[in-house]
Parts: sequence; structure tokens; C-alpha cells
Amino acid sequence: MEGQPMVSYLAGSMNSLVDKLTKLMISRPEIEGLRKDLVNLKNFFHKVAGQHDMNLKVEVWLNLVRELAFDIEDWVDQKPDMGEYQLAIEEEVQPFKDGIEHLFELCERYDIFIGMPTDYPHEPAVAPSQVTVDSRILFGGKNVLVGLEKPTEDLINLLLGNNEMKRTVVCIVGMEGLGKTTLAKEVYEKFQLESQFDCWASIYVGKRPSMRNSLKEILCQVKLCEKERVEPKPNPMYARGPAEDLETLISELREYLGLKRYFILADGLCSIQAWSLISCALPDGNLGSRVLTTTSINGVAKFCSVVYHMEALDEKMSTSLYLKAIGQRECLADCDEAAKNIFKTCGGMPLAITVAAGLLATESGKMPEPKILRRTALSSVDRHSRSEGMMKILLMSFAALSLPLQSCLLYLSVFRENYTIKKDRIIRLWIAEGYIPREDKERRGEEERVEETIGREEGTTRGEESLWETGERYFNELIMRRLIEPVFNYNDDQAVGCTVHSVILDFIKSLSTKGNFVTVGIADLRTNLARRFSLDCYADQDEDGDGTLASIAVHLSVVRSITVLGDIEGMDGRSALTESGEIEGWPVLPFFKLIRVLDLQGTVSLGSHHLEGIGGLVLLKYLGVAETSIDKLPEEIGELEQLETLDLRHTKLSTLPESIVKQKRLAHLLIDYTVKLPSGIQKMRGLEEVSTINVDSEISVLELVELLKNLERLRVLGVRLDRDMSYGEFVGRGFSSSTNLSSLTLYCPYEYLLTYPLCPPPGQLRRFELNISAPILSDQLLLMPPLGNVTHIDIGVVELDQRALHQLGKFPNLIFLKLVSTGMNSQSEGGKSRHAVSVDRGFSCLKVFSFTCGSGGTKLQFSSSAMKELQRLSLKFSAQETLSLYGNFCFGIKHLSSLTRVHVTIDCKSAAALEVKNAVDAIRAVLGKLCRDLTIEFTRTHLMTQSKGDKSISTLEETME
Repeated sequence: MEGQPMVSYLAGSMNSLVDKLTKLMISRPEIEGLRKDLVNLKNFFHKVAGQHDMNLKVEVWLNLVRELAFDIEDWVDQKPDMGEYQLAIEEEVQPFKDGIEHLFELCERYDIFIGMPTDYPHEPAVAPSQVTVDSRILFGGKNVLVGLEKPTEDLINLLLGNNEMKRTVVCIVGMEGLGKTTLAKEVYEKFQLESQFDCWASIYVGKRPSMRNSLKEILCQVKLCEKERVEPKPNPMYARGPAEDLETLISELREYLGLKRYFILADGLCSIQAWSLISCALPDGNLGSRVLTTTSINGVAKFCSVVYHMEALDEKMSTSLYLKAIGQRECLADCDEAAKNIFKTCGGMPLAITVAAGLLATESGKMPEPKILRRTALSSVDRHSRSEGMMKILLMSFAALSLPLQSCLLYLSVFRENYTIKKDRIIRLWIAEGYIPREDKERRGEEERVEETIGREEGTTRGEESLWETGERYFNELIMRRLIEPVFNYNDDQAVGCTVHSVILDFIKSLSTKGNFVTVGIADLRTNLARRFSLDCYADQDEDGDGTLASIAVHLSVVRSITVLGDIEGMDGRSALTESGEIEGWPVLPFFKLIRVLDLQGTVSLGSHHLEGIGGLVLLKYLGVAETSIDKLPEEIGELEQLETLDLRHTKLSTLPESIVKQKRLAHLLIDYTVKLPSGIQKMRGLEEVSTINVDSEISVLELVELLKNLERLRVLGVRLDRDMSYGEFVGRGFSSSTNLSSLTLYCPYEYLLTYPLCPPPGQLRRFELNISAPILSDQLLLMPPLGNVTHIDIGVVELDQRALHQLGKFPNLIFLKLVSTGMNSQSEGGKSRHAVSVDRGFSCLKVFSFTCGSGGTKLQFSSSAMKELQRLSLKFSAQETLSLYGNFCFGIKHLSSLTRVHVTIDCKSAAALEVKNAVDAIRAVLGKLCRDLTIEFTRTHLMTQSKGDKSISTLEETME
């Protein structure tokens, strides 16, 4: 791509390498010359790393710099003790010095940087740009949408207008980035609430689909429609029973759907073969079933019954979307010239418009490189296609990122399309890869950096408290710039993950491939040796031939990072992680001696034997095997002296090797409470995060207290307490003695809160999660002390009453509340009266509220000005009980003025289909008046009855006013 920004992630690596050489100089002064040469090279590199409009010579030169820096770092990391190399060290260093000299000679010989702007500003070394945070985006606000009303209506008419009883397939076709998926989901959600379909399912197919998993996903979802309660949407990345061939799955689906009227959404079709298999699995009966598909390929669309061509937004709609997205009310004419030209470059593409808006909004009027951006935008107007315009916008947005943030964005290319990337996982990976540099105030000269490195050697990494916060800022800035889509649930007050639009993912994969940043799949291996490699074992068809790491080991001899996705055993019975390809063969991972990051999270069929020999990976800093089937760690894991993060959550482990206590640098130990900790863990003074410790005996109590006392750097802790009351006082004292604890998650019986002071002093914690392990009575809740530093509560209450609700409102810093009410209210309380939630009842800081009413309908009534800060609301109630007890659905949602997202789950048991439909329409109407950009989700549980006399709730909307 002409004018493409150079992949500039090397900046962070250069800084890290200079620090390592500075430390090494203490014992090996012979390398001082190499360090000086490298500093000169680094300073020169920083002047040009983010340069635009690079020619081929510049890109080749920067690639040579990158590879030389990696080679030097590999050499340094493999020689922690230089004693035995005293005579040979100067000989080993000389080739590196010669290489640096050669790079400068190339600059002079080929005039590589003639014409480079002399006033080119240095990129920021650490922090991302100061962004104007839009809380609606960061806390679940709906993406700004325009122009969907008519297309939605048109599609509904195409699907149902002719009352055709044969299966009808409607395909939305158009370029990527037009909003096809958004439109399809809007239509799907409307049909999902209709009673005229027996079951429904929504899948994403994509460019490299696993048709086996796609069909299994459809089968799983349509079966869930008839279950007693709705489970979370299954993740096809995880195993769900024995592998089935396509013929078996097709037969099972056809048999199950044979006598049912279904609605299926198949999003992102990219091949005729994929659609043929899906179509074959969906019976073409006479029951009025409907299928909605999306594709950007006309050849695929023509195989559907009806084709709907989606067009770009016209100028009026584009302007409306643009101004909404940047938060401006004035006309486009009031924007500056650069903004107008960028807007024209978008060509009516909604994705391009929102990314451009993110670029402008986050710069707060200070457009980076204004001359460059104006020149780029102007050159594209009336001269490039919409697709090229989209690329121009992405290039501008990428160029505006700081160097570290560019690296963080490019790293997302290791994941497949439509993959939900968990926030805590990606931030830890960024830290392990070294993309998140330290603050300037933490880099006060070479002497302090040497002390810091020595301190790290002793397990006391100074200044590292800020790395996680910096990672969160990076994550939020990428959201603000619309380069990633946040993923929310109702179990946390912040985004829990993200996805990447397929167009943006293709863009960053292109940059990653060109700069040898990440190699995705065997087919993408080039002549260059891969430094970071991602193996996607998800697809049925292995485009890479022999899809095993052993088959490409020669290309991975200097690999620093490996990510594996999907099922490593695949359909052909061969294992991707063994030397021979046999399932029980010798593991291949120990062959990659230079690896720093090994991310196997969620890998299906991963067993403990795949980790044998891992002790030889002495440079390993990150090991992620969460959500896998491993049940044992090798004892040699204690030999991984550089290991900083060990993620073992949601595995089959029950114990940890005793050798793990030898790891002085381990900072993040992530385990389930079912895992027994080895004795001596309190000696691991470098630990910053431990979750979750099970306290079920006097010995475990003493170990916990000792751990809290000795681990001065411990900041994040999860603890589960059992019901033995004999040692609660000691636990409370332990929490109080921990001076640096900033986040505490406590799973405990209610009795602890009445007997012992379990929480640290007020003001110390930024996050305190309290999970009461069993439902309690309202009278018991009244005795709970008002813990001032509690921020998150998950609790069940039997017979919730007004007093208990008032007690929960007394927690002054509560931002998240998950409340389950079980049991009916006593008739003495009025029976049919709702419990008021008003401004004088507390909850002044609450941002997320999840309320499940097990019986008794919607018990709550939100009064004017109640929960002023509430942004996300989840309600679950029985339609029949609500009508029976209260006669309406008037619970005052209209007063919750700060809402950005609402999820309503309606229990349809014993309710008529018409009642449920009218209830949904009424709730949607009220919420629609509250905020046009509100995200509204509805879910049904239990099957509805088809008729229920003449009873109707068609006037519910009026009662809700």
C-alpha cells in the first residue's frame, strides 16, 4: 500500500535492549562499545520509525534494524552468566557491532533518508494520546447507527411479506464495512421475539470456517430454545462432545428441524461451499421457515432465494452519522477543512465514518500530522473507490497512534476473525511482550534503570504497579478510536473483552505480515524467520498442508511468541503440538528455545503431556493454559526463572508442583480455588496477583496470613472461605495488615460479615468484590455492617423486602450489584406493592445492576432520580406472575436517565404468546423514548402457550407512562 506507515513496534524493543545491555555492563564492561553503537542506532531509528510515504529502501533498512536488534537480544537473554565466556565475549560481540556499522553505511550509500522531514516530531515514548473519554462507549453505549429503519422494514417485508410457506432465504449483499452484520442482527432480534417461530440460531461463518463447528453451533442453539433456562451462548472453540463428521451433523439437524418452523442467521458467508453445506442441513419444508444471510460476494448471493443489495449511506445520512459519532451538533460546514476531507474520503461507508470520527474525537481538535492527513485525504477525494477510501482512513488512524499503541493493535492479528478477546488476557500479553513501556518518571537515567533491573532480579520489580493501568488506558483508547469493538456483560462494570471488525483485522494482518510482526498460519510463512507465530487449528480444511509446528520448525528457530487456537487434534487425528504428529507423540514445544510467550488458552485437546520438557524454555515469561484439559503441571516448571505470568484458570488441576515456589519473578499466579497451593508460597515475594486461594483449614488460614504479611507487592487477591468459623478473626487481621492490596475478591458465607472485620481499612481498595455464597433472609441482611469500601456485591436474598433494599443502598461506593430474589413476599407487606428505589434510598454510585426475580414478578419500582449513575440494567422476571400480581409492567425504567444498555429476560412459563409480545413492545417503546442510542436486548425462557383466552395487555404502553 502506497504511503503505508512502517511497522514501528521495534521502538519498545530497542529501549528494552539498551536497558539489558546497561545492566550487563556492570559485570561485562567489554560490551560498552556495543551499547553505545546501539544507542546511536536507536536515536536515529526513532527519527524515522513512524515516517509516512516510505519508499522500499527505507522499509528494507528498517527490517534489517529489527532483525539485528532481535538477534542481539536473543544473544543477551541466553547468556545470563557471562563468566565462562570471558575470553570469547568480544569475539561474539564484534559481528553485532559490524552489523550496526553496516546499517549506517547503507544509509549513506543509498541516501536512504534524504528528504526526510527535519522537523518530524518524535513519537511519544510511553503513554497513548490524551483522549476525551466518552463514557457511553466505555460502559456499554450502543454504536451510533443511522439509516437502518427503511432497510430493516424492507428486509422484514422480503422475509414475511408474501406469506410463502416454503423455506425462504434472503441474502444481504454489499461491500465489507457497509453495516450488513448490524442490519442483519437488528432483523434477527426482532424475529427472535416473535412467537411464530419454534426455534432460531445465529452463527458467524467467516473466511476460514469450521463447518463442523458451525453446524454444531446451529444445533446447540435451536435445542436451547426448548430448554428450561437459557445457557450462555456456547463457544465453538471449546469441545462439546465427540467430534462428529459433517454427514452426521447434517442428518441430525435435518431430523431435529424437520417438523419445526425455524429462523436462522448465517452471517459472513464467503464461499459457495460453506452456504451449500448450511443449506443442505436446513430442511426445505412447507412450514414457513426463514433464513437470513450476509455476504460481500455476489457469486454466493445468487444461490439464495432473494437478494437485497445494501448501498452506502447518502450524503445526508453520512453527515448525520459522522456528526453523531464525533459528538457534534453543528453542521458539517462548521468543521475544519481536514475534517471535511476525511469525511469525503469515507465514501458513505459506515465503518470508515465511525473510524474517522474516532480519529478526530480522540485528538480533541489537535490533528496529528495535519499536513500529511490533509494531503492524504485530499488525494483520495474523487479519485479512489470506497474500498481504497476505507484503507486511507485506517492508515490515518493507525498513523495517529503512539508507537507502543501501534504494537498493541498489531498484536490483535494473532486472533481469528469474530474471536472474543478477553481484556485481562490481552493486557497481560501486551505486558509480557514488552509493548507497554514504563512511565517517563520511572526512567530517571541509566543508573536507576540498572537498580530497577537488579531489583527485578531479586523479585521486587519497582514501578510495575502502573503497567496494568497503562494497559487499560491502551485498551480504552483503541475502543475510543473505534478500532476495536468492546464486549460487555452484566458481571462487571467495565468492558470484559473486545472483537475486531473483519476489515480492520485484514488491515492489521497486512501490516503485520509486511513487517514480520506476526505470522498467522503456515501458509503465511515467508523467507523471513517468524518471530511471532499464530497457529489457527479451527478450520476444517487445513490450507497449510501438514498443520503441525514440527513441520515448520525450521521457520520457527528464532520464534519469540506462539499462540495456538482451536482443536490441536483436528479432523485428521494428527496433533499440531507433537513432533511426529501422533496424538501421544513427543511434545514439540521444548524445541523453541527462544520463546518468551506461549499462549494456549482455550486450546481444545491440550493435555498435560504436551507440556513435558517445558523446563528447557528458560526465557519463557508468559504461560497461558487457561480453559484447557490439563490436569498436571510438570515439576520442571520451577526451572522457568523468567516466568512472570502463569494462567491456570478453568483447568482440571488440583495441585501445583512444589518446585513452583522457586520462581522469584512470578508476578501473576491465576488459579481456581480448587487448586491446592504448595507450602512455601509466601516465599515468592514477587507475586502481585493471586487468584483464587481456598481457605478451608487452620493450616490454610495461617498460610494466607503469612502470605499477606510477606508479599509486600501483592495488589490483587481472590479468597474463598468456607463455613468453619474458628479462624475468621485471623483472616480479618491478615487483610488489615496488607498495605498494598488494591483489589480483593471475597467469596464467603454471610456469617463472616457479622462476626469478623474481613475487609482492609477504608480507602485502601479500589475494587472490593463481595460474593455471598448462599441466599440469606432479609432480616439477616439488615445486620450486615455497611462496608464502606465494597464496590461489587453478588448476593441472593430470600423474600426481598423494602428494608433489605434500603440496606444495600447504604454501601457508599457500590458500583456493581447482582441481586437474586427468591421466595414470595409475605402478604403482611401488602402482597401487590412494589419496592421503591428512589434517590433517598442510596445507590448513588451504582453503574451496573442485575436483578433476577425468582418469584413474584417485577418487585422493583424505580422512582424519579433513582440510580442516577446507572448505565447497564439486567432484569429477569416472570411475565405471568407480573401480570397476576401487579397487572402491568410499570416499574419506572423511564427514570433511569443514564442507561446505555438494557437486557430484559422474560420467563414465558404459563404466559400467552400475545402477552409476551405486547410486553416486549411496551418495554421497548418506553426505552426508545428514554434514549435513541440505547442498546436493548430481550431474551425469552420457557415456551409460551399459544393462546390464553381473550386476555390482552395491548394497553401496557399506556400503563408504563
